[in-house]
Amino acid sequence: MSNTTDPASALLDELLALQTVLDDDDDIPILDEPFQVSAVAAPVRENPFLPKAMIDKLSMERQAAQSSAEEAHRTMQRIMDRKQEQARTALRGAGTGLTEEQKDTLINELVDEMLPQIAGRLRDRLKILLNR
Repeated sequence: MSNTTDPASALLDELLALQTVLDDDDDIPILDEPFQVSAVAAPVRENPFLPKAMIDKLSMERQAAQSSAEEAHRTMQRIMDRKQEQARTALRGAGTGLTEEQKDTLINELVDEMLPQIAGRLRDRLKILLNR
């Protein structure tokens, strides 16, 4: 998981982590669609103090930076998809050597560990939504 301060990214990371625990039949619907990051572009105003050539150069650099950021996002998405697939593959074989009792114990331990964190985050999220 990444260390981000963005609540949406943190929530997405949390959902991705939870999805790897679930079977393929129990997909989280929100994660079935690709996550899109949309940037709100500020309206570009021409600066009357800059020459037209400088404005054009800055515009080209801005476009280059935007395409570079989009390529970086696509690369990170491919890396995250690969890591998620590796985690799924690792989890598929994890329970094969366990008895039913061991599996039940493992499930109960995971639920006991994660439930307070999930409940706390859900409470925080609901407070934010109710205070809008």
